[in-house]
Amino acid sequence: MIKLEDIKIIRKAQQHNKGYEIVFSNNSIIWLIKRRTIIALLLLIKYQVFSEKDLTAANNRLIEIKKIIDGKYKAEWILNSYSDANKPFSELWTEEGFSCIDSAGLKGNQQYLLNPEDHELLFNTRLKSNRAQLSSNNQKKILEKQYMWFSIKSSKRY
Repeated sequence: MIKLEDIKIIRKAQQHNKGYEIVFSNNSIIWLIKRRTIIALLLLIKYQVFSEKDLTAANNRLIEIKKIIDGKYKAEWILNSYSDANKPFSELWTEEGFSCIDSAGLKGNQQYLLNPEDHELLFNTRLKSNRAQLSSNNQKKILEKQYMWFSIKSSKRY
């Protein structure tokens, strides 16, 4: 089981070309690509279950985490509250590839769960999501082809 007290440093990724690494005292590393997922993962590790309210300053969990890891990360990497509090958690699953994190509804809020027996799975390097923005020229070409395709389909109906 992972403990936040065992974190040595949270740094820019050194073993990968992008992202962040949470390095533990035994030199094991959890790799993340999105900065806002750092706090989400730390909350799950510490509390196992949480919901969006944990990132909206509705309770003191965020402050407690920041105290535990004080001096081990750049302060600007973890905010005091998050307006879109669901995003950091959902991205752990969708962007970071941590399929060991479960989600379920809880009294109108999205709830996330990380079982302590799954902590070791966080150290496995996994393929991360990579979104690429199309150039404006490519966007224009796609829109033109879509327009032509829909025009052809529409004309065949009549």
